Formats: sequence, structure tokens, C-alpha cells
Amino acid sequence: MGRLKRVYTFLSRLLGIDAAYFIKGGFWTFVGQGGRALLSGLLLIVLTQTLPQEAVGQYKFFMSVLLSLMIFSLPAMHNSVVQSVARGHDRSFLAGVKYRVIASTLGSLALVGVAAYFWHNGDGSAKYFLIGALFFPFYLSFQTTYSYLLAKREFKKSGLYLIGQLLVTNGAIFAALLLTDSLLVIISTAVISQSVSLAVVFLIVRAKYQKDIASSTEDPGLLKYTLQLTSYGFLPAITAHIDNIILLYFLGADNLALYVVAMTLPKQNLLVVDPLARVLLPKLSAVRDAPKLFKAIRKKLPLVTGLSLLVNGLGVIITPLVITLLFPPSYAPSIGYAQLGFLVFLFIYPQRVLYDFLIAQKRTKGLFKLGLYPSLLKTGLLFILVPLWGIVGAIAARALARYGEFAMTYFYASRYAQEKKDL
Repeated sequence: MGRLKRVYTFLSRLLGIDAAYFIKGGFWTFVGQGGRALLSGLLLIVLTQTLPQEAVGQYKFFMSVLLSLMIFSLPAMHNSVVQSVARGHDRSFLAGVKYRVIASTLGSLALVGVAAYFWHNGDGSAKYFLIGALFFPFYLSFQTTYSYLLAKREFKKSGLYLIGQLLVTNGAIFAALLLTDSLLVIISTAVISQSVSLAVVFLIVRAKYQKDIASSTEDPGLLKYTLQLTSYGFLPAITAHIDNIILLYFLGADNLALYVVAMTLPKQNLLVVDPLARVLLPKLSAVRDAPKLFKAIRKKLPLVTGLSLLVNGLGVIITPLVITLLFPPSYAPSIGYAQLGFLVFLFIYPQRVLYDFLIAQKRTKGLFKLGLYPSLLKTGLLFILVPLWGIVGAIAARALARYGEFAMTYFYASRYAQEKKDL
């Protein structure tokens, strides 16, 4: 233990961070998110190996519509609960789940509307969206459990619970794929298994921390702040998966399947970014001196940016081998698209750190603009470039929007720090 402590001390001095906190916390959040990425990738591989390319595209289209409506489940509750519980308001955990379930009924109504549209047009996809509507209030709401565990700095428990829940969910889907090629059965299994497994984790954690919850209060500003963040993030959430929807409309389900496979590897950047951000937010939320905090962050930006460039460069190199080994020959065109896809994520690491700084400082106006303008830019570019350049156009639209978001995030973070310094 003494040697390990000396290693932590050395890294802390070298990097200027609390190395023990980030390694211990980051490891378990990485394990959880890594398990999610691994199982998600394995699921995509099995889908491409067992279903026709068109069916894979249809499955991903359904999931894109479902996740585009996640804004109605108040995803911003994650940040609100993390900050509230970190400040001693444990009861905000149960309140957060309750608010998310209630709000999610609006998403169910939206899915019924989508089903009605497909039914009116004689499309058999209507039944998929009716299944989604039935379980939507529970599909994402119980994810607040992981927010609570992160706020309590129970990173190990969060990671282990997440892996267990994902094993149940993906195991059920794998079993369905082995038994049938019916998209209705596969989609129903995916939605139901996710909802039930998350509910079980919620019940376990609620029972375990019953005393902490009972002896605390709900943050009176929980819902208000969540609704603020949600309203600011409405357009980004709706447009987060719009590239898949636009691609299916202009290019068809077969090309959507190629695009999904291509972007799978570049998206693994989130495997590093998300765990670090989840560990970082409680730490940033506890610091009140914004100018001092931003100065410390700015000193680390070259290091973080270098890490971002390194990871994406390695991704470009290994892409041909990975796709050739894991996917059927019909997905070979995805190799070039995947290598281009890494351009989208070149600066995601420093951008996420700066974004979490703004969240921790509750800069709602800046967050609103960051949600609005890049989403409008991305959507507009997708409608222009996809018909012109196909999949390459979709990648170019996402990359340009991401670079614009990075520049705006740095601008708002530095301006806020300067304003606080001048006071």
C-alpha cells in the first residue's frame, strides 16, 4: 500500500491532479462504461452476423427514434441528482426517479403518434413503436440510480451494478437472436429487459441506502434546475440521433447499417470520456472559486487534447483490422467511413472537461446556447450534405458541428471565469 501511495503522489505532482481519486473512481466507472461498450459492440456484431443488412438498419432506426425522445425522460436529472446528493440531499435520488417516470409518459404519447403515422402509411413498423411506448416510462428513468451512486462516490458499486444489469439485458437479446429473426421479438426483448433490469438495480440501491435517504431532504431546486437544463438540451437530445433518421430516409436501411458499423469504433472515445466526466463532475461541483478552477483546467487542456489526438490516431490505424475480423464482408465499405469518423471526435476530451465546468458552475445561459447552435448547425448540414455526399456528408456534418461546439464551449467557459475574476 505504501508503494501504491507513492505512485499516486508522484502522478498527482506530475499531472497536477488528485491521481488517487481519478484512478480509483475512474477505474470502476471505466469498468462499467467499458462493459457497456463491449456488450453493445458484441450485440452489433451478432446483429450483423444473424440478420440481413436491411433488418439491422431497421433495428437501429427504431432505437434512434426511441433515444431521440429520451429528452422526455429528463436526462438532465443525472447532473442535478449528482450535484444535489453531493451536497447532502440524498432524498433527491427518489424524487429524481419519480419526476423522470412522470415526465416519460409524454415520450410514450410521442411514440404512439409515431406508431399511428406508420400504421396510417401501411408500414408494419407501427407495432415496434407501440411496444416502445408501453415501456418508455421505465426504459431510462431508473438510470438515476447510477447518478446517486456516483454522487456518493460509490464508483465500484456503480460499475459492478451496471455490468450486472447490462449482462442481463444483452443476454436476453442474444437469446432472442438465437431463437428467432423476428424484429418484433428482438425489439420487445430489448425494451423489456432494459426496463426490468434497471428497476431491480433501483430497488436494491434504495433498500441499501434507506437510512441515508430517510434522514435527508430533497433539494428544493432539483426539479427547477433539471427543467432548465432539459429545456436547454431539448434540441440536442432530439437531434442526437437524427443522422440515423436522415440517412434511412435518403439512403435506405442498408446504408444506415453501414454507417452504424462505421461510427461504432469512433464512438468508443466515449468509453474514455464518459467515465472521466462522471468522476470529474462531483469534484468540480465542490469548487466555488471559478477563476482558479478554470485556470487549473486551462493548464491541463494541452495534455487532454494530446490524449484525444493520440486515441483517435490509434483508432484510425486499427480500424481496417477490427472491421475485417468482426463483421461480414458486406460491411467492408464501412472501413473508410469509420476512419473518417474519427475526425468527429478529435477534440471531444477537452470539450467535455470545459462543458462539465459550465455545468458545475450552473451556467444555464451558456449551456442553452451550446445546446442550440451546434444542434441547428448539425441538422442543417445533414440535410444539405447527406443528399450530396451520402455517408461522407453525414460524417462531415457531425465533424463541423463538433468543432464549432468545442470553440463555443471554450469561449463561454473563459468568459465566465473572467467575469467572476473581475468582480
